[in-house]
Amino acid sequence: MNGSQSAFVMDGAACPAGWTPPPSNPCSSIAPANVYLTGKILTGYSIPENATDPMTGGTVQCAMSVTPIGVPTMRSDGTWETYGSVAPSGNLASGSGWTDGNGAAVNPQPPIPTLPATNVTAPPSVCSGSSCYNAGTNQYCGSAGGQQYCVSGATATSSTGGCTASGSAAVCAGQAVIPPPPSAIIPDPSTQIQGSDKYTQASPTTGAAMVVTVNAYGLPGTKVTSGQQSGDAGPASATSSGGSTNGTFGGGQDCQTPPVCSGDMVMCGAARTQWATTCQVHKDLAGTTAPPSLTDGAHTAADVWSDGTSTGNSTADAANAGNYDLSGMGFATACPLHDMQVPLPGGRSFAIKFSAGCEVGGWLKAIIIAFALFAAARITAGGVG
Repeated sequence: MNGSQSAFVMDGAACPAGWTPPPSNPCSSIAPANVYLTGKILTGYSIPENATDPMTGGTVQCAMSVTPIGVPTMRSDGTWETYGSVAPSGNLASGSGWTDGNGAAVNPQPPIPTLPATNVTAPPSVCSGSSCYNAGTNQYCGSAGGQQYCVSGATATSSTGGCTASGSAAVCAGQAVIPPPPSAIIPDPSTQIQGSDKYTQASPTTGAAMVVTVNAYGLPGTKVTSGQQSGDAGPASATSSGGSTNGTFGGGQDCQTPPVCSGDMVMCGAARTQWATTCQVHKDLAGTTAPPSLTDGAHTAADVWSDGTSTGNSTADAANAGNYDLSGMGFATACPLHDMQVPLPGGRSFAIKFSAGCEVGGWLKAIIIAFALFAAARITAGGVG
């Protein structure tokens, strides 16, 4: 080398000016890419990728960090797919397969993509009957009249959900709550709903399962479609989505999701009528208070007696007022029969001893109770089939 042009010395040899040494870490020079990955890929996952070490000419494995752009979504065939970015972490790989944010092996192991991969800017969507989930933009969309109606993933997975509506169509999406469409655009959601799709997905940070429901609405003459393109996944067949080969049926599981069906118009009409009636009853009941019961203090036994005229007998008057003497229902009893005094001329009277009947009644009660206890003992002992 020409020493006059040397800028520095490397391994005892002078290097020409303008020449830069190769990077000491070959894992920092791999180009990042957006790829569509098979499997439920979460934030913090990494995969190994081969790189050539310019210092030695050998091959090393570098750790490539993967960050989901959309959310992991299940296709109609039961497989998971995730659209995300793959970029070099600058570190050597700690293993030969997928690892999580702590460096532990991911189980089960998703397939490792071949890298470097072609940068995917428009990943395929996962579609259903009247909507698609676009992982590239993280949106749930339906199409009507050449216009797309989209609800963002952040809105759909919020506590309130959300709707996008204009003209004669609307798309509403939610996880915990599916809001109704604006009444100014869709005045009768139960009859103007055209599709109800469910997307099984996972949180990209925790992996927790979540189900997002997307309802599509259109006025008569307006058809809402998914806008599925060539290469997109779905929609599910009628049989796999719970319908029959002669028609489809979905929704109706709650009052936020009207039933959607095709095929037998009579059965479709009956289903929608039943759904509307049931939900209206629930709505009416939710706005009223429960009727008073006999135990809430609003009513007493005295309410059943309206005649306040005294009979001349305190026990009878008390009973007429709703205060019944129940002391005679046990073993230690007070006789409920009272003697009657019959007046006679000359100020005399005689008594009719009704109370004498209590002695006979007491014996009869004792006999009946004895037989009942004997029968109960036989039943308990298995003597009676």
